[in-house]
Amino acid sequence: MSTLSETLQVAEALEGLIGDVLAESERHANTEKRALESQKTKLEDAELKLIQMFYDDMITPAALKKEQGRVAAQLAYITERLEAFKAGRVDARLRVRAYLNLAANCHKLYSTCDDTQKRQVNQAFFTRFTLIEDHQIATQYTGTYVTILDPACRLQAGYWQRNKQIHPAALADNPSTTDDLDGSMFRVSDLWWS
Repeated sequence: MSTLSETLQVAEALEGLIGDVLAESERHANTEKRALESQKTKLEDAELKLIQMFYDDMITPAALKKEQGRVAAQLAYITERLEAFKAGRVDARLRVRAYLNLAANCHKLYSTCDDTQKRQVNQAFFTRFTLIEDHQIATQYTGTYVTILDPACRLQAGYWQRNKQIHPAALADNPSTTDDLDGSMFRVSDLWWS
């Protein structure tokens, strides 16, 4: 059984690892972000050209209104996506910290809860409890905690803690090496949860 200090160290390592995974994902997302920003600039230019065409009597008011509606809808979508990039980055980091804090301190939390609260804590961690032979219980974690409590993820966190980097095989599309990870592997994409 691990001590609270060991549990907190693992949580800290997982937070660092997941932070690096999020940073790597952000680098990939920045490509889409730049494309959206470029598209937004083009749409804003098109909007100005439409107005100029209207003033030059090259387009009817009905056509102007229709085109402005189309451009406005595309701009709204792009603006929403760009805001989602910003909000998603902050939200993901806050949620990681909250999930890890809850996992590291679950025993303390659970021991202070009444029955209703214990049920809510159970629902945060588990999707299913199954009673099997000899009064044993099998559990199925929620998607978030499947990842956090997965031994392969913990091994990745240990590698990250020693080397301050994500194991190269975790970033590969088809990992071929699993040294330092005791044969276990997960990919960066496995860390995404809802």
